[in-house]
Amino acid sequence: MIHLFLAGKRFTFGAFRPDPGRIFKKDTKMKKIRFAPSSLLILLVLAAFACKKLPEPAFSYEPAENPEAGEVITFVNETPEASSYIWDFGDGTNATDASPGHTFESAGNYTIKLSATNEDGEASHSESVTINEATVLGFLVADASGKFLLKMQKYWCTTTSPTGRP
Repeated sequence: MIHLFLAGKRFTFGAFRPDPGRIFKKDTKMKKIRFAPSSLLILLVLAAFACKKLPEPAFSYEPAENPEAGEVITFVNETPEASSYIWDFGDGTNATDASPGHTFESAGNYTIKLSATNEDGEASHSESVTINEATVLGFLVADASGKFLLKMQKYWCTTTSPTGRP
């Protein structure tokens, strides 16, 4: 057991050594070691610089509400003090960008894992993300008599094609 005492302008460390039966006796001696306050300050500064600081991975994603299969999900890296990253999207794909975008092909629950590395080592953080089925929009166009003018066809619509076909 180690005790820290403040005695005048010097710090004193003391240690009790128990007997073999692990019972303290009243006459147990304490060995005192004295340090000047400046020596203790130097020890504290050295200890602070000797401590390793691993990265603390964190992330969010957009859209945060109701992400859907087929849409790009942007993962926003919120990890301070890291130099490299590895993302595991839980669907067999990976990325090394700081804040990647990713498209999940199908709905389901995915465990997203971000591993961050700095000069002191690597740390990871995982979160479960639910990807919903893609929203399907459909419409019918009819004239005044009720006759349908368009037939139902299956096309992916994009903003890059004026015809609405990929």
